Amino acid sequence: EKSGENNTTQEDNTQSTAAVTEVEAVDTTNMFTDRDMEGTYSGALNIELSDSRPFIDGFMKFYHTRNTGGGWSILNGGGSERVILITVSLLAMAAVVYVLATNYHRHPLMNIALAMVLGGGVGNMIDRIRLEYVVDFLRTEFIEFPTFNIADCFITVGAVLLVVYILFYDAKVEKRILAEKQANEA
Repeated sequence: EKSGENNTTQEDNTQSTAAVTEVEAVDTTNMFTDRDMEGTYSGALNIELSDSRPFIDGFMKFYHTRNTGGGWSILNGGGSERVILITVSLLAMAAVVYVLATNYHRHPLMNIALAMVLGGGVGNMIDRIRLEYVVDFLRTEFIEFPTFNIADCFITVGAVLLVVYILFYDAKVEKRILAEKQANEA
């Protein structure tokens, strides 16, 4: 009889686990379909469009806005401007992938810089294709500057690191590669 009780308990546990999993799936689905499927901090913080919330007093605040254009809202609009922006972005990302694939052995700083630019570009591209705009939600308070998002931060930091690499490392790396090539030929 005890083995029968154990089977019933196991069946009850299985049914309870299935019920919990079903409820969790519903909750997760609601989380991702809410707020125009905005999977960014502005959606997670429930900040309404054009509304703000303090982040770091006197430095930065959360401010929910939608950017249908590129950086500083260039090519702002829809239709052909959006197609041009997506096409140029995809070509730039393809170029970054090509450079990474063919030059990954050069230097870790170059790889990190390009990966950050690529990651930020992909993040913005996902919003741009899925929502037809990019969700921006970080606004500086100490200086007048366009509202931006985490993907923009990755692009900017990656670009700065790439400039540092080019200015301070590229020539040294080039010499090292040339020396290795000459050593291999000898």
